[in-house]
Amino acid sequence: MHLHNRKSVLGIALSSLLVLAICPAAFALPLQQPSFSDGPEQAYADEPAQLELITTCREQIDETAAEIAAAEAAAIEAAKPESVRRAEACLGVPYRSGSSSPSGFDCSGLVSYALTGRYGHAYTSYSFWGMSAVSDPRPGDVVACSPGHCGLYIGDGQMIHAPQSGERVRVEAVRGKIVRP
Repeated sequence: MHLHNRKSVLGIALSSLLVLAICPAAFALPLQQPSFSDGPEQAYADEPAQLELITTCREQIDETAAEIAAAEAAAIEAAKPESVRRAEACLGVPYRSGSSSPSGFDCSGLVSYALTGRYGHAYTSYSFWGMSAVSDPRPGDVVACSPGHCGLYIGDGQMIHAPQSGERVRVEAVRGKIVRP
């Protein structure tokens, strides 16, 4: 199970516990079994206090769910390696052969910048091609597509790379082995 999926399951479990903590009065509703075929609002339409309680709890649940989703998104972003953030900031930059600058990247120039935070070619695609593939790919690893092409693994089977002349830095499905320099 991916880390993101585990966090989602944890978020759902926590939200269920929070419902109990936020709306304990909701569990004090009568034990009779009203008909919910038209929804709880209709089932308790003749009992304004219970209808108000249901409405209040729904609002609190929605608010709590939004807070959990925001916290989960923030946690995922915070866990992202700096190399991935740098590569994402380059999305849309034109391919430029032999270049590693804000005005253009070739594949190894982009990967070098993502890994080091400095413009220039600290690595070449050939240097990654000779490395062994990892069995546990992580965001920030390098994708060695061929002896002449590389990209940066960003997770979920995706990579960022500078494809070829006339194109721009973009995200695509991984095509190659994933290595860890």
